[in-house]
Amino acid sequence: MVGVDISLATLKNFASEMKPYNTGYIFIMSDNGEIVYHPEAKFLRQNYRDVYADLVKKDGIADKIARGEEFTVLQKGRDTIGDLQITCIPVHIGSSPKPWYMGIVVPESAVNSSEAKLIEISVIISLIALVAMVLVVDTDREVFFKSRYWAYRKRLRMSPKAKGT
Repeated sequence: MVGVDISLATLKNFASEMKPYNTGYIFIMSDNGEIVYHPEAKFLRQNYRDVYADLVKKDGIADKIARGEEFTVLQKGRDTIGDLQITCIPVHIGSSPKPWYMGIVVPESAVNSSEAKLIEISVIISLIALVAMVLVVDTDREVFFKSRYWAYRKRLRMSPKAKGT
């Protein structure tokens, strides 16, 4: 784990400017679980146990937060944009012994479409590499067999039996 001393104002400024996947947002939670920055004012100063009560029960995020762990959970159908993927990362602020958290919230559909695009690009690159390898192997094989063929012909011409006939 890496600790960096960051001011809350700097963190809030950073969070307000970020739009993960062009549709998501970032929130900041204090070491005692209070949401200190959220793009929707109705969540400010509320405890995460109240705002994300379903995830506290289902995914055990309270235990993960108590241990200072990073985690990702899926929240089904809570927002008007569909299912949300919420990733929370511990951030050390000032001299607080417990980490604060930066939550990154993005629609699951945006994450999945990006993953699908990455998989598609990976498959294309893999196919290009495979074709290149086949061409190289085929060229090497052709060169190998041609050189063996010509070496064999040369040996035949130089052999005593070939000269005697």
